[in-house]
Amino acid sequence: MEIALEDQLRTTFTTPWGTFCYIVMPFGLCNVLRTFKYLMNKVFEPFLGLFLQVFINNFGVYSDRAFHLTKLELVFQHLDSSRMTLSVEKTTIGFSKREDDWTSCVKGWGSHKS
Repeated sequence: MEIALEDQLRTTFTTPWGTFCYIVMPFGLCNVLRTFKYLMNKVFEPFLGLFLQVFINNFGVYSDRAFHLTKLELVFQHLDSSRMTLSVEKTTIGFSKREDDWTSCVKGWGSHKS
């Protein structure tokens, strides 16, 4: 999640190597997980309870076999239109099949596009 330019000054810290500030929200800050969970719920609000479930840092898409890839594509398009990205290095996509239900779980999030 990108930190607003006007708020970056509030994250300033000094080290022996210089003075720095955060431009994206690190997970060590107070309330960052709650803020991230809130953002994910807002981004995925149209799909929650229909075919998507959000966890703290991952989400699951569930559907019948015939429409599963269509729903995954819809979720990825929605992420793109919301200016959210998935980090290739941190993302795994796994599928499981139980009778006619298919489930995908996407773990790991990238940062907000700059």
